[in-house]
Amino acid sequence: MAEFYDKTYDTYQVLERMPAGTYRFRAQGFYRYGDKAEAYDAHQDGSEQLLAGLYLNSSRQTFMSLFDGSAPYTYNPYTYPDDVRSADNAFNRDGEYRANEVEYELLAKGDLRVGLDKTEYRYHDWNCFDNFKLLYVAKPTAIREVTDSAEVPVDVYTVSGVKVRSAVMPHEAVNGLPRGIYIVGTRKFASKREQTELARSLPSGSKLCKFAIK
Repeated sequence: MAEFYDKTYDTYQVLERMPAGTYRFRAQGFYRYGDKAEAYDAHQDGSEQLLAGLYLNSSRQTFMSLFDGSAPYTYNPYTYPDDVRSADNAFNRDGEYRANEVEYELLAKGDLRVGLDKTEYRYHDWNCFDNFKLLYVAKPTAIREVTDSAEVPVDVYTVSGVKVRSAVMPHEAVNGLPRGIYIVGTRKFASKREQTELARSLPSGSKLCKFAIK
């Protein structure tokens, strides 16, 4: 696990000669927009800015707010993460702050810059993160058919009518399933891709760990 406090940064790693395809970079993490009181008030009144993000080449996605409504914590009494130890509990004990993902399609074999950044300074802000994953989709056109579906939970069936998954998001509907044809919601989807997970935790420093296609 790692953190940045009260500073700007851009930490990254360039993965060279990566095969063409769609890549997804995921992490658990959150961003606090200033000190606790200011950040909470900004979140409540809508003036909060999520300045920290994760990126793949030119694609970028901001980290979710520390005070995101999905987190099961309270402001009074204050139970949100407030240091590295409580952040570690939120990530690895409670399984929270997972909605951080960026996707990039590499059209031809080339370099992939995988990183985290915050280029605008904010007094006493805090960004904390852990459990990084880089996913490679060998056949990007296959996965786009599912990600184009409405982002509401769906059930997944085999063509013979056997339910294999319940109430999953469309973009995750066929992840890890054997090759075959599945009905995702009301649509048929041919699961022809192979997906390789390239995952390691970020060390305590500020550099991303290396990934390797397996």
